Amino acid sequence: MDVDPFIHGYVGNPQQLNENSSTGHTLSSVLVWFPFRSKEVFTACLMLGYLHNLMSRDTYMQLRVILSLWNLVLPHWDTVQMTRDRIKKAASFKIVESTSVWGNKLFTISLKTILANELANIYVVNNLEFFPCISDGTTMVDRLCYSYKWREDLPRQYRAQMVVSREKHFYIYEPTQLITGEVVVPLFFYKCKDVLLSKCITPQYSKDIDTNVTHIILPSNVRFNDQALLTIEVEKFHLIYSEITLQDGQYLSQFCRNVLYEESLGGKISLQSKTYNLLHLPNSWREKAKGKIIRHVPITLYADDTSGNVSKQWNKHISFYFTLSGLPPNLTNQEYHCHFLGTSNVAGVLELAEPIINELNDLATNGCPAYDCKLGEDVLIMSVVLAFLADSPMHAEVTSTPMPAVSNNPCRMCHLSVENRGDKQTTSYVHDFFGQPCGSDKLSTRLRVWNETISRSKELWELGKDKSRNAYNTQAKTYGLNDVINKEFLERYSLEMDYPGEKERIKKIELEDADRLFNPFYKLKGFDGTQDTPVETLHVYLLGCVEYLVTDFMQSMKDKVKQIEANWTAFNIQSLNIGYIKPQYLVKHYGSLIGKDYKIILQAAPFVYFPLMNEEQRSLWFSLCYLGSIIFQTKITDMDSYIDEMKKHINIFLYHITKMSARWSNKPKYHQLTHLPQGTERFGNPSLFASEKFESYNSVLRHASVHSNRHSPGRDIAKTFANYQVMRLILSGGRLYDHVADTFMEPSENVSKVFQNEVRIQHLMGLNQGQSTIYPALRIENVPEKRKKEAPSVMLERNPNKKFRQVDSIRINEHEVVDADMFVLVELPNGGPKFIGQVIGLWQALPKESNSFFLHLFQYTKVPEIHKFYNMREFKTINNDVCVDSQ
Repeated sequence: MDVDPFIHGYVGNPQQLNENSSTGHTLSSVLVWFPFRSKEVFTACLMLGYLHNLMSRDTYMQLRVILSLWNLVLPHWDTVQMTRDRIKKAASFKIVESTSVWGNKLFTISLKTILANELANIYVVNNLEFFPCISDGTTMVDRLCYSYKWREDLPRQYRAQMVVSREKHFYIYEPTQLITGEVVVPLFFYKCKDVLLSKCITPQYSKDIDTNVTHIILPSNVRFNDQALLTIEVEKFHLIYSEITLQDGQYLSQFCRNVLYEESLGGKISLQSKTYNLLHLPNSWREKAKGKIIRHVPITLYADDTSGNVSKQWNKHISFYFTLSGLPPNLTNQEYHCHFLGTSNVAGVLELAEPIINELNDLATNGCPAYDCKLGEDVLIMSVVLAFLADSPMHAEVTSTPMPAVSNNPCRMCHLSVENRGDKQTTSYVHDFFGQPCGSDKLSTRLRVWNETISRSKELWELGKDKSRNAYNTQAKTYGLNDVINKEFLERYSLEMDYPGEKERIKKIELEDADRLFNPFYKLKGFDGTQDTPVETLHVYLLGCVEYLVTDFMQSMKDKVKQIEANWTAFNIQSLNIGYIKPQYLVKHYGSLIGKDYKIILQAAPFVYFPLMNEEQRSLWFSLCYLGSIIFQTKITDMDSYIDEMKKHINIFLYHITKMSARWSNKPKYHQLTHLPQGTERFGNPSLFASEKFESYNSVLRHASVHSNRHSPGRDIAKTFANYQVMRLILSGGRLYDHVADTFMEPSENVSKVFQNEVRIQHLMGLNQGQSTIYPALRIENVPEKRKKEAPSVMLERNPNKKFRQVDSIRINEHEVVDADMFVLVELPNGGPKFIGQVIGLWQALPKESNSFFLHLFQYTKVPEIHKFYNMREFKTINNDVCVDSQ
């Protein structure tokens, strides 16, 4: 019998397995390496590789032959693939096949399955935040859980719905009794310094004289910071809605007849000359949860087009990825926490988005069951898209706006527009483009509104059907809209001769599901295409503003290339946390650099470029570099001050750009920069919605594409990532649900320990947990002869009972190294003022195993005056003999 142990045969009925079975494996050997039938099968599955390390069939078969010479007999390639397929099938890890509106086959991985697996994964759930957070002014804003949208701007039905207190489940928009006896209605749940809080409203009561029924009334459109709201710790909640009784013993549910009345101007119910909307009790999510805890798990969605070849040429694929918004950025930047959803080399981004959006809408309205390994119980997951990231052309397609580079409506976030291309040369357009009012305090452009975009797109469809495609196109230009899906539908609807039978098919779609005629993002729950597609720094700032100015400068310096290269060579990078620079490459290939190269240029420009610039150029580049130092901050304490500072320096930079040449208004990315503060207000510092991590993940997709059979790359690539997801969960020790046997089971301890104890296996799966090193730690012991020095007397005097040895360099954390001649920021333990120091030498207190290190420094202080040439503050030495503990 050839039954995989995961398919209920071995585990569900152990008697079916014995020493004489055709598999040759005993029950004990199967359980040791469960869900794999043997150590050899487990080894083979690891050898096939994942992410960047995929192995071809030929390579595996060659290695199999070589290892057999050492009596290690691995299963055949087909057997390994069958094992993978059986595990996926038993765990119901599905690749969802669907057909787009244009008949293209689409293959996506189930988002519900991935999210359920994430909650069963201890490496994920221990770091995952399920509630939005707020800073009290002392907490650093450094992750997406602090985003305004998650905390304050989600529609009520898509917010975090419930909390647990005193083993009871409390829901928003349900009356709740506090331990003081007061009855309130929670509207928002959030955290501050790990304390779970709620914003609650005290309801009003109105008695209907005619019916003698008392109504519970809530005000309408209550915002998070409304003064009428009370901030209450969840621990003070006492009774849920169904438990609350009145003084006469009557239940509140009977008293209010399971209805709340919310004031509304257009309400359907009239009471005493006012109109109301009815909110039925209890909260509909209570019935959906059926006693389970609800986990709120927003995601950050990303789409990109990338080559399916390692050469990055041709064979374009549209792909969707996502990360969990509740994870900190040091984890979401790792491939282990980045998830593939689907790809296609034939369908467009809106076609491929449709099945993903359908599943997201079901998650937002109904949720899906999962097992939370941290709670040790079943839960219900609900999810929404917190932000959608992409480059500018992809953002334009998703928001149904024209491609910015060639359009009279170049902005997806506001109504910046001209009637004719020649009008882009006018003063008023230039002022609007650079966000600088002309003759008034306000700009003439207004922000786009997502609901207006949706309604206008539907209006255009009716116009195109009733009149003509020309009328559609003319009005679409006036509105600044370009719905790619609907435009194609109208073409097929109008040109019956070219598309026989399409008109009838389109009419049928309109009757059955009219939403399919439009951009599918219109129907995505909890998503605002105008506000939730933030300007991101990689494509707009680095590959836009910085790239344009670098190209412009280098083209004007063709006769001084050697001097620029010499400046790069002489530039000292020791204290900048830069691995290395390639002077010749930065000079020769300035037109094809990548994001990290432009980050280096921003840091080095004052010393490499400034000596060759005139005063106006230096002012422009100083404003560019200073803006970069603001944009790339990763931890913010005072968000309001940070945004004010960002707006100020964006305006300064754009002033200098305008002063240089108004022709820069032909580059839409300069205008998009004016909208960066909006995304920052909504989501946090720009690094939180930067797309670098997803861009790097494209290389994983390219490797998977190389190993596809080219007949159906979308299916093959999805299968590759599905294999990875299942193996990732098994190695991580996640609990698996066997849909065939209807039972839960966990991988054996031997399997999970391989992942737990072997760092290389963790790296194979894209996880970098960091070393359990105690910092500071020794990096290089032996000191070059020319650096050797006598132990400083100031160190010996302060530590008379210690012996020391000189060392070359130390690590102060996972990413930063300190060695001789570097500059460091010193913060003294006694609370003294911070100062800048230059390292003369490093010393370790003996014995060698200790983590006690001392730095011998030159101490520097700020010079009051600003340097006229560099426009930066200068430092001077005030003490040549300072010794500090590296701690």
